[in-house]
Amino acid sequence: MVSPVLVTVALLIGLGVAEVSIPESWPSPWATVARWVAFALFLVLLLAWPIRRIVAWVTSEFLITSERVIHRVGWLVRRQVEIPISGIADVIFSQNLLQRIGGMGDVVIESTGGSGFTRLESIEQADEIHRTLYELLEESRRRGNSQGSRHAPESPLDQIERLARLKERGLLTEEEFETHKHRLLKQL
Repeated sequence: MVSPVLVTVALLIGLGVAEVSIPESWPSPWATVARWVAFALFLVLLLAWPIRRIVAWVTSEFLITSERVIHRVGWLVRRQVEIPISGIADVIFSQNLLQRIGGMGDVVIESTGGSGFTRLESIEQADEIHRTLYELLEESRRRGNSQGSRHAPESPLDQIERLARLKERGLLTEEEFETHKHRLLKQL
């Protein structure tokens, strides 16, 4: 979230510079037109990148279960990515200085087979989420190696217990927990 905020500040400074750069000697209609053009350009640039990124960040949600990672993003247009834990090739944690000060970070989940990656940007407790994903990935690999075949899926009650542990660790909000618990209870 640092980049969109910095770009927004730069655009505001640019708008201010444009405003004070318009010569007072210009005839009134031309000065007014120049101010409106500068403002319109500011709005277009603001909507083109920083606002889109901020809306994506605000509307982004993710859920980690023992079986998969679900990432949803979007407001008017929604996009959802589901990655099975067994389909994760790597989990990467990164944090710039401002994110570190704010207690946030990025987690990048790379899919197997080079099919792409999912970035959870500027999330709280990113290091804990990274650690949780890595533990689930290692557990999935151990199960795969010890069983030689696909393991039985976790029951809805087991999944609710795992969600409760994630909520206790602060990785899920009460609302997220209740939403997913309700969905799992319907499966019983």
